Amino acid sequence: MGRARERGLLLTALLVGLTGSALVAVVHGGTFDPQQADSLPRQAIVWAQLAVAAFGCHFVLARRGSDADETLLPVSMALTGVGLTVIYSLDPAQAQRQVTWLWLALGVLLLTVIRLVDVAKLREYVYVWGAGTAGLLLLPILFAKEVNGARLWIDLGVFKLQPSELAKLTLVMFLAAYLSSARGAAIAEADWRPLGLRLPSPRYLVPLLVMWVAAMVLLVALRDLGTALLFFGTFICVIYAATAQPGYLVFGAISFTCGAWAAAQMFGHVRNRIQAWLNPWPEEVLAKSGYQVAQGLFAIAAGGMGGVGLGMSQMVNPFTGRTVFAATTDLPFAALCEQMGLWGAALVVALYGFWVYRALRVSLSQPDNFRALLALGLGVLMAVQVFVIMGGVTKLIPLTGITLPFISYGGSSLISNFLMLGLLLRCSEGQR
Repeated sequence: MGRARERGLLLTALLVGLTGSALVAVVHGGTFDPQQADSLPRQAIVWAQLAVAAFGCHFVLARRGSDADETLLPVSMALTGVGLTVIYSLDPAQAQRQVTWLWLALGVLLLTVIRLVDVAKLREYVYVWGAGTAGLLLLPILFAKEVNGARLWIDLGVFKLQPSELAKLTLVMFLAAYLSSARGAAIAEADWRPLGLRLPSPRYLVPLLVMWVAAMVLLVALRDLGTALLFFGTFICVIYAATAQPGYLVFGAISFTCGAWAAAQMFGHVRNRIQAWLNPWPEEVLAKSGYQVAQGLFAIAAGGMGGVGLGMSQMVNPFTGRTVFAATTDLPFAALCEQMGLWGAALVVALYGFWVYRALRVSLSQPDNFRALLALGLGVLMAVQVFVIMGGVTKLIPLTGITLPFISYGGSSLISNFLMLGLLLRCSEGQR
């Protein structure tokens, strides 16, 4: 049976996750009593189940004789294992729910690998992806409640759904399908020159602009400016890759600056986040949005080079047992830096960098523009999302409420990440 490299790397990734969870269980007072929730046997059973699911995906690929990239699945599982360990160290109850979501995410990955026979057929549904993106972003406006200044989640009773997590994938598929068609070629030629600027004919440019403006307006209406930045960065990078026109990058930088200024004027919580970014230490700022930023910086500083140890986080109050607000969703990188230190954080950054690198390699090896732009769009999406949330936690940019892929707590995020992985695995088939 083939795919031996993937098998060995996957085993290593799962062992790393099991070891991390076992160390956290020991810190939490876990024993060898299987009746206790924090016991070592319980953790071993959980990771044995995840190993069955992950290796199930591997054996399906091997059985089909697939030559898809053999490193993407192990790297994704390694990041997921780190995420589960960090979440378990902060909130064991959330970690148990995250395991359930991971089962569903691996099922989505398996379904994508089995049922999506030809990725190129997705190009035929260009306007379906465009309408789907707008529809997914419209759902929270109609059904979501405002929480902390934003309307992100739809409460379905049993669980909460964040439609923007799936919308980012449909946006990439729309861009790849549109820009790989004859319309995309016309946009790349840019034969229209109003005021000396090189622009494509309006009949090709307008549908793309309408899609972008609609997505931005909906995201601003939802006050989900972190996802707006993610969409904007992905949109501009994919268009630049498809056209090789630097003017789009200049236009993107100018329009983003104007949009950020307008958002700061329109929304109080955006102003609060900018104030927390510039100076989180005054009491009036700490009382609003500076508390998260300050706690994240304290955690990173406490970790130093080697970390304080897994499960030994100051982001959990020892007296109340409560974690810092959104520690497992917005700030898991800060908790990771605290517990694993600079070396552990650097390793996680390297894993993300390798994931993006493989996505770009897949893009460069494709025989058609659609698959190339789809793989590139997925790689850019991962890179921009990681930069936005890590930059916010380290105070490089204002902190925004988006998730760290594969690591943050959240079912919608985990499912969309493994769906992204399935699409990328399918794109990589047939290429050395």
